[in-house]
Amino acid sequence: MTTHGMRRLFLAVRPPDDVLLEVDSLQWGLDPQRWIDFDQYHITLRFLGDVHERIAETIEQGLVDLPLPAPTLQLQGVGHFPPRGQPRVLWVGLRDDAPALQIREALDAQLGRLGIPNDGRRLQPHLTVARLGAAGRRDSAVADWLGARGLFRSRPFEVPSVVLYRSHLRPEGSIYERVRSLRFG
Repeated sequence: MTTHGMRRLFLAVRPPDDVLLEVDSLQWGLDPQRWIDFDQYHITLRFLGDVHERIAETIEQGLVDLPLPAPTLQLQGVGHFPPRGQPRVLWVGLRDDAPALQIREALDAQLGRLGIPNDGRRLQPHLTVARLGAAGRRDSAVADWLGARGLFRSRPFEVPSVVLYRSHLRPEGSIYERVRSLRFG
């Protein structure tokens, strides 16, 4: 649970609904702890974590539209986290990470101007499809799921904005609330 006086924030993009319907069609052939709900799909660009209310307000008010052209992304392939060991998360990746990395750099620059340091984490853009549980799983069902979907590819799509989300942690899964959108251009 988020502690009192704190907000759990992240910045992400959301593909269009027709692309997400294609992702939704991948959710079969496995019994995970939890499939991700359609409304919760996103590609995280920067996780801010639990931040104090005053800092959250600074972020919410200080972020501005991005001086970048609207990027075109394409979902492609599937994988799991962690990359070695028991898979705990199944995901769909991007055909090309470069546009997402460019957006991340622009967001990091804005956050830096607001006094929020870069977290130093390497971005591996992905869209989470399923959670397998804290213990993870390594079984033939997971390998079969990955193998049957390895050639997945969505149509290319333009991303109109980056969304600042607030995450509300619940035992049955997080709920993501849109706080504001940052446009491109």
